[in-house]
Amino acid sequence: MEKDKIFRVAFIAFLPQMWKSLRPLYDAVKNAKDAEAIIIAVGYDVKWGDISVKNAEEFWLKEYPDSIFGYKENDFPSLSDLNVDFVFRQTPYDFRYPKKYSNYEISKNSRLCYAPYNYNFSAEKHLLIEYDKSFLENLDILFSDSRYIVDYCESQQKKYADIGTIDMYYVGSMALGRYHSFRKNKMADDKAFTILWIPRWSTDSVNNHGTSFFKFFHNIIEYFKKNKDINCIIRPHPFMFEQFIETGRLTNQDVTRIMNEIDESDNISFDFEMEYIDSFEKSDVLLADYSSLIAEYYLTCKPIIVCDEYCDWNSEPYVVDMSQTLYYGFTWKDVEEKIERLKNGCDDLEIERSKVVSKYLPEHMNVEEKIVNILRLIKNG
Repeated sequence: MEKDKIFRVAFIAFLPQMWKSLRPLYDAVKNAKDAEAIIIAVGYDVKWGDISVKNAEEFWLKEYPDSIFGYKENDFPSLSDLNVDFVFRQTPYDFRYPKKYSNYEISKNSRLCYAPYNYNFSAEKHLLIEYDKSFLENLDILFSDSRYIVDYCESQQKKYADIGTIDMYYVGSMALGRYHSFRKNKMADDKAFTILWIPRWSTDSVNNHGTSFFKFFHNIIEYFKKNKDINCIIRPHPFMFEQFIETGRLTNQDVTRIMNEIDESDNISFDFEMEYIDSFEKSDVLLADYSSLIAEYYLTCKPIIVCDEYCDWNSEPYVVDMSQTLYYGFTWKDVEEKIERLKNGCDDLEIERSKVVSKYLPEHMNVEEKIVNILRLIKNG
């Protein structure tokens, strides 16, 4: 293969839990005969984040021994030295990355690409955060998982003259595409009925979406103490406890006490693993704040109880149909009633959910191959 025909792609990542959104693309680039893939992993450590963040270095160096790993600015090479054509960063937010890997610096040396790290079903609130003006000013290529988001970004281009040309492609979601094989697996039916609760990290319900942790934690503890025949898995956002401490809602001692209380329970546990698919498989129902995991869990065809009354669903057809086939519980009384009905086999929305999954899942298949083909065409002019 002629050198000038080969395209080099750098993947800049930091959080192993989010890697599932880029891993299929990394694998596809690595397996392409006319492409080269590089992983640059940015280390981090927080005192009270999800315990798995402290294992991030181990993850990257064990899974990808050829990756470039570091913590400080000087640990990383410049992109001009690496001579890469395209760069995919795990998230659009500069504060998690060295300055030399800011959106602005990347766009000076390579073509900055973005394939969303989550499935964003917000109508506006979260789009303002994820696709803010400073990010769009430097973005070269968007591989979108939603037509709604393409329309949103085009509207921002018209609104702000500083946002230049962005090549936008609707290709589907790599995160959603992996459920094609998952939902064919037989779910265990000889286990205890299990709730998976995913409380959010944010305490700001006005500018973001708030957490149900403080609202429901004691209810959860009491309910499962009385119902020893069923289980609860709590999978907090990786930075939930860190945020609660920083905002003064909890102290270090509070977090230690909560951890110990859960450790002492026979039927409640925390899930701090890198991959959440195991908890998806073990659970029968998802209890969720606003989270992109709603869109993923939905593809298992299992029921979901949404406890965020401020979800601003957008008009993407999949989102509309999904939002109409979810259960909602904004008080513990509502949530408990829904759990009891589902535990007893009364899932009134099961058939409708299955129809929605069958209708939309095909749109999210082979997304990584679509992206590789587009990159190839761009490289070759």
